[in-house]
Amino acid sequence: MDSHSQTRFKQDLASTPQIRLGDDTDLLYVANQGDNSVSVIDASTNTVIAAIPNVATGPPTTGNVYGLLGVTLDQRRNLVYTSNSAKSQVTVISSA
Repeated sequence: MDSHSQTRFKQDLASTPQIRLGDDTDLLYVANQGDNSVSVIDASTNTVIAAIPNVATGPPTTGNVYGLLGVTLDQRRNLVYTSNSAKSQVTVISSA
């Protein structure tokens, strides 16, 4: 990854990201705690190809942060799971 790409990712991603790379794809899934979103990045081109906003629902935790705590993949079912501190939720996102 060149320095330009690194700078772009630093600007696009919120604080405290949790990252998972698909086993059979070049897609990175990033849970962004600071803005309650999941970014999808094509690692082969270093490009953000999707941003999924408002992942956690309900009132935010202390400090007005929804708190996406982690992300994991179920590639067999084409699902992305995030753990969220808001109301102790798990969010399921279709990756198909």
